[in-house]
Amino acid sequence: IVEGMKQHKWSIENIAFGSGGALLQKLTRDLLNCSFKCSYVVTNGLGVNVFKDPVADPNKRSKKGRLSLHRTASGNFVTLEEGKGDLEEYGVDLLHTVFQNGKIVKTYTFDDVRDNAKITDSDLKELLH
Repeated sequence: IVEGMKQHKWSIENIAFGSGGALLQKLTRDLLNCSFKCSYVVTNGLGVNVFKDPVADPNKRSKKGRLSLHRTASGNFVTLEEGKGDLEEYGVDLLHTVFQNGKIVKTYTFDDVRDNAKITDSDLKELLH
């Protein structure tokens, strides 16, 4: 979709990707306990944490600030807010900057995405060292 838009010189800002509607599968972000939201912005040189904290459902409170993603010794993933958690316990941050200050700094082909989805725990350990 994105490649087609780029070829026709359409702005990616004209489209939104999402989940829900039960058109194909009855999976929702709430069912999967998964969502992606803005957590930190820099405006005029000032960093600001961004989050939601709904009064009606504290389970929907989002993480805020600068985040890092780590793999635990048991193989699970954990997201840490900056200044929280023991980075030495979890090791290297698995997140990579892809888009920064209006520029794409790291690109992936769809084949790269497929290959990354096949990475095993032992592959990941080799890549990180």
